[in-house]
Order: sequence, then structure tokens, then C-alpha cells
Amino acid sequence: MEASNLADKSAILAVANSSLAPDAKDQKIKKLYPASYRYIMSEIYPRLRHSDYTVTYTVRPFDIEEAKVILKTKPQQLSLQEMYLVAQTYEPGSPEFNEVFDIAVRLFPDDETANLNAACTDLQKGDLVTAEKHLAKAGNSKEAERIRKIYGEMKAEL
Repeated sequence: MEASNLADKSAILAVANSSLAPDAKDQKIKKLYPASYRYIMSEIYPRLRHSDYTVTYTVRPFDIEEAKVILKTKPQQLSLQEMYLVAQTYEPGSPEFNEVFDIAVRLFPDDETANLNAACTDLQKGDLVTAEKHLAKAGNSKEAERIRKIYGEMKAEL
């Protein structure tokens, strides 16, 4: 306020520094200096009412058995890493193992690793159409290129 170029600045500062209650000061400035009050409301008050917050929290880790339950009930609460840990508890290629990767790619559709793992399970099931879709989002890692080669060989056999 003191750095502003308001015509009524001195008078407004006198009211602001008076012994009146805050609401009474506001009403007096509003009544006596309406044009300046509109400027104060739109340009000065918003800067005074600015608050910055920092929120910190700790996510409680899941044990594997709890993560298996969460995967079935609220899978969006698990990270990809937690889903992969659950998958490692199942036999590779088993329905449960494949289901983990199906859920992972649904929840993280643009993640290259999730798509690569889903493509692998698709190929094991012989689902070349879905494997091709997942391979398109699997990135260009050595692993992805190797799986693309396997996909190409399987497709050529048809």
C-alpha cells in the first residue's frame, strides 16, 4: 500500500493505522474512498491473503499378503513396483501372474515396462492382437526389441 500511487494513499494509511477495529477501518475506507477501495480490493488485498502450504505425509508400506488383497479390491492404491512384487509371488504364466500385469497396464497405460510385461503375457497366451498394441507402447529397450522379434516370429508362423 505504501508503495502504491493512490491519490488517497495518505488518508487511507491514516485510517489503516488508526485505533479503529479492522472491520470499521474497512468500512470507513470503502465509504470515503470508493475508487481507491476497489483498487485495494483487486490489487493489494489478494497479495496479502496469499498462503503457501507444504504438506508431507508418509505412505504406510504394504506387506505382500496385504498388497494381494488391495490388488483385488483397490488396485489404484498400489504402485507399479508393488504390483511387480505381488506378481513375483505367483508362478510365471499362471492366471494370477498374468492378471497382475493386466491390472498394471490398465492402471498405467502409458508406462513402457507395464506395456512390455503385458505384451509378454499376451504372447504367452497367443494373443498377438493385444500383444501388438502393448508393444507399440513398450519403448525401445533391448528387452522390448527382443520381445518384438519374438512377436514377429510368432506372427510369421500363422
